[in-house]
Amino acid sequence: MNVHVTFGDNCEGSSYEMDSSVFVNSFVQSGGTFNYYAEYWENNVGLGAAVAEGFCSTSEYIDNVYSTSYEFIGPTATTSGSVTSQGHANHDMENYCSAEGTHTPPLMQSDFDEVSYSVSMSPSNEAIGDISNTVGVAVNGIVIFSPFTGVGSVAPEDETLDTCVGHPAMGTYHYHGYPPCLAESLGDSPLMSSNAAHSSILGWSWDGFPIYGPYGYADPMDMSSAIINVRSGYQCDENDDCTNVNNWSFAETNGELDQCNGRFTKTPEFPEGMYVYVFSVKDSDGSIQFPGVPYCVGSSSSQSTCASTTISAKINSYHALMMDNAPNLCIFLAFVGFSTIVYAFVNHFRQKQEYTNVDIVADEI
Repeated sequence: MNVHVTFGDNCEGSSYEMDSSVFVNSFVQSGGTFNYYAEYWENNVGLGAAVAEGFCSTSEYIDNVYSTSYEFIGPTATTSGSVTSQGHANHDMENYCSAEGTHTPPLMQSDFDEVSYSVSMSPSNEAIGDISNTVGVAVNGIVIFSPFTGVGSVAPEDETLDTCVGHPAMGTYHYHGYPPCLAESLGDSPLMSSNAAHSSILGWSWDGFPIYGPYGYADPMDMSSAIINVRSGYQCDENDDCTNVNNWSFAETNGELDQCNGRFTKTPEFPEGMYVYVFSVKDSDGSIQFPGVPYCVGSSSSQSTCASTTISAKINSYHALMMDNAPNLCIFLAFVGFSTIVYAFVNHFRQKQEYTNVDIVADEI
């Protein structure tokens, strides 16, 4: 599904042992009453139906909307990396006032079934591979999907998400990127904040690395540096169809994150540094910026291909150094050659004089 990254050994990658207490304590505890709106939207507005701008401010909505309340049951996480979720979010679910000016989604209604997930406690990105339909789990137990609706279609650009940026597929409520309602519940700074604090851990990828919200250190190794929106390196021209994954391209200069949508950085939970993924958002409006979620799956590797790569890189570096300094090198060699000739001439003359002196002495004898 990942069409941008070359898979295999990652020569800059490493293996880690995750602090299980950080993992377990990051998950949201049970508590709080929230509202589920799917039945209203499906029965009164319809699937794939057009929603007028400002609809949720009209009496048609205000006088008729209804919801079902539920108590949030938090996920159970263990030190071995297992996570058991009841499918509830710690925020309102399936309120599609977000569809104003567009259409409601073609699928509604979420199942609240117990589901178990497994997260590695020995994360490694010594090698990287492709993602699947799901990439991790949020700290409220909601599963995180890939960036795609289908083959080649970018979900956040193509689909209608609810007011908390989630929606269901075949009954499974999920996120495709940054979940603002979850972040708000943890006390994170709102998007577009002028004086943001470092984001919280909002989820975990299957390979064991944490997924942070978008705010991090400008200098990833300096915890006293400014807090910035840590941006994806993928861009799509505003004149292109950004629902098409092939119109997104990566360049390191576009942002702070690598091709897998992560980076090695210090964080409040990992002051010595850790590789992390980021729920990336756009500078312009805070909407999800592709890929928005982890875009690779890391694994351990002997990194056998890295040795030859390193040697080739050093040879190329040496060759480049020689070429860059070729004019100076030529002058130096010319000077050495001239000095050698002068030395040989002087040495030859000195030896001839010595031979002449020997002849004079022999005559005297």
